[in-house]
Amino acid sequence: MTDAPALPPRRVYTNPGIVGHPTLSTVVVVVAGFYGVFELVRAWQQNFQSQMDILFGVFFVGGGIYGFNKTWTDNRDTVLTLDVDDATRRADLALWRPFQPKKIATSLDALTGWRYLV
Repeated sequence: MTDAPALPPRRVYTNPGIVGHPTLSTVVVVVAGFYGVFELVRAWQQNFQSQMDILFGVFFVGGGIYGFNKTWTDNRDTVLTLDVDDATRRADLALWRPFQPKKIATSLDALTGWRYLV
C-alpha cells in the first residue's frame, strides 16, 4: 500500500483588484508631496514673494502626507491571497504592500478576526 501523493495548497481567497489601486494611489500622493516641496523651495528662492507658491506647497505637502497615511492605514492589512494546506493545517497569506506583498505562513487555527469585505 502506497501513500497518496500530497496535494498542493489550495487557493481559498484571491483579491484581484487590490494590487494596483493602492500602489497607484501611493505613487500619486508621493508625487504630490514632492511637488509641494518643489513649490516651497521655489517660494523660498524667490524670498516668499508669491503667496500662491507657499499655499500650493503647503497644501500639496499636507495632502501628500494625509493621502499616504490614509492609503497605508486602510490597505496595509488587506489580504491579497490565502492558500490553505489541509493536510498540515497551514495557511499562507499575502498582505498588500506598495511594491511587494508581505508573505505570512501560519497555522490555520491562528487565523482569527479575519475581516472579509464585500
